[in-house]
Amino acid sequence: MAVCVGRPRRRYAWMRRPHLKPSPAARKTRVVDEILSQIFRIVRGIEGRESAEVSGETTIADLQLDSMSVTQLLVELEGHFDLTLADDELDRVSTLSELASCILRHRAAAP
Repeated sequence: MAVCVGRPRRRYAWMRRPHLKPSPAARKTRVVDEILSQIFRIVRGIEGRESAEVSGETTIADLQLDSMSVTQLLVELEGHFDLTLADDELDRVSTLSELASCILRHRAAAP
């Protein structure tokens, strides 16, 4: 049985070199991208097709969801992200990236 002797390896490069630590803007972008990928998965599940072409610039109107699907989208988003969205929340956003930013604001405002 081999025993590892020496300095333990560090997980992140910025721990050894603090100047490589990601900026707050880079961290926010990464979080918004993660939220967007989760929104894409939820939208594809609601539409019932795995190959649906969605991107951050896809508008809510482009999805061509009926009122039942919009309600299902809101319920899925609220359940997945553990937040409560107002009924007119989708009226105020036009693209999926704006929806991701809105969810990020709600999560940041939550206690």
